[in-house]
Amino acid sequence: MKNALKSKYKLAIIPKGTILFRKAKDCNIYNSMYFSFEAIGTLGSDYSKGSTQIWIAKCHIISRLIVKDKTQPLIYETDLEYCYKEFCGEEKYYLDIKHRNNPRLKDFLNFLKINEIDSWVTSVENHTPMEVHLFTDRNKDLIKFKKKIDNSKNYILARKKTFDKVIIIDPREF
Repeated sequence: MKNALKSKYKLAIIPKGTILFRKAKDCNIYNSMYFSFEAIGTLGSDYSKGSTQIWIAKCHIISRLIVKDKTQPLIYETDLEYCYKEFCGEEKYYLDIKHRNNPRLKDFLNFLKINEIDSWVTSVENHTPMEVHLFTDRNKDLIKFKKKIDNSKNYILARKKTFDKVIIIDPREF
């Protein structure tokens, strides 16, 4: 079973210099952080009414694209429910696993790490915005905070999307 999840999903390479967006109460680097590839709609990020934060990838971030096959040309469906089902045998409440106060979150992330997955790129609940969840001990080596954008200026970044910079590779094809 080990590495079965790893071999199931394509690589998502987030190039060095890619801009990532986040909403959070502070700019600290934690071992578990959500980012969006869009300034507006940081739905997958830690939500707060605070400013949008701009972060930069310090190096290439190699992640897993945890999605099913595309249902439409630009729509990815998340496959986190499959991962969650492999972890605990159920998928009914898999979205709850994304909440920090879920007591199973740490065990679920450890399960993924055992399968050599320490981050994921997926759609936000099957919608167009894509998110990256970094849950590695080396987050400080991967990302750096650049600045905050006041919410009144978010409209300037409304069309800024950086997912198109992500390189998708299926290592099984090589």
